[in-house]
Amino acid sequence: MTFWKALDEHFEEAACALLLSVIIILLGIQVFLRFVFKDAIGWQEEIIRYCFVWMNYLGVALGAKRLGHIRVTTFLKLFSKKMQERFLVFADLLWVCFNIAVILISWEMTKVMMRFKIISPALQWDLKWLYLVIPFGFALTTFRIIQVNWRRYRTSK
Repeated sequence: MTFWKALDEHFEEAACALLLSVIIILLGIQVFLRFVFKDAIGWQEEIIRYCFVWMNYLGVALGAKRLGHIRVTTFLKLFSKKMQERFLVFADLLWVCFNIAVILISWEMTKVMMRFKIISPALQWDLKWLYLVIPFGFALTTFRIIQVNWRRYRTSK
């Protein structure tokens, strides 16, 4: 398996697993410190929060890739298979349009953050790098939606 194929097939899973592992380890340490020493470390909570946010945005892309996102499909069963496919493609097209709007708006927000140094309280990290997850996550989701529809189109021929 080539690097690019492995990246295409497993990027979201690996990233989410890594982020979830960091969250679990740091939460475990935090609980231990609070229970045993009656004290906590502030920077751990900040890392946990950022990992959680990143994991959520990457998880949306994973759901799109696996067709595991929530859809209301009850009324689709009233139509033929061909019409169901058309409705699903139309819904995905609307989703892509929404994603593009969010990408553009969040990119503008990120550009503003690039001009000003906004620092996280505990870690003193520049938040512009952490906020890049918004355009990145929505762009990755858009890519996965297009990829799934393209593969479905190719296999239907």
